[in-house]
Amino acid sequence: MMKPQIRRVTINDLNALIDIEQSCFFIGQIKRRQLRYLLTRAKAQVWGAFLDDVLVGYAIYLTPNARRRARLYALAVLPAFRRQKVASSLLSHGQQLIASLGYQALALEVRCSNRAALALYQQNGFRWTHLLCEYYPDGEDGWKMVCPLPVPLWVESFNSTAA
Repeated sequence: MMKPQIRRVTINDLNALIDIEQSCFFIGQIKRRQLRYLLTRAKAQVWGAFLDDVLVGYAIYLTPNARRRARLYALAVLPAFRRQKVASSLLSHGQQLIASLGYQALALEVRCSNRAALALYQQNGFRWTHLLCEYYPDGEDGWKMVCPLPVPLWVESFNSTAA
């Protein structure tokens, strides 16, 4: 498989986002209205993995004004494209992006039963911080995970010149 192109998702990709959401999640799907908000007005970064201009996966990062910790809100890849490094590409790109924006860490929540996602996150520097009892709408527990991010070079440069 060729490497996916990672680019910003736009409102023109809304229907493709909804198709992925419906293919990947049966409980707790992000609704059209919320996806539209995330794409147009929220403090969020929505990035997609495209193969031949077809959206095959996406990652949504919430980026609050306080630059301490951003949140990976959602990561989804169409079933036919799983186990092909699409999620890894989206996650790696997002970690670099979030670090470049000055955030110190990236946090997420994941179902305890989602072994593939747990392995992906661990391989990419995430560590468990605590158990979230009955976190999901169906009552399943989740894990809160956090990944510290490297300080971007521009921040290091700024701090050394300001001292």
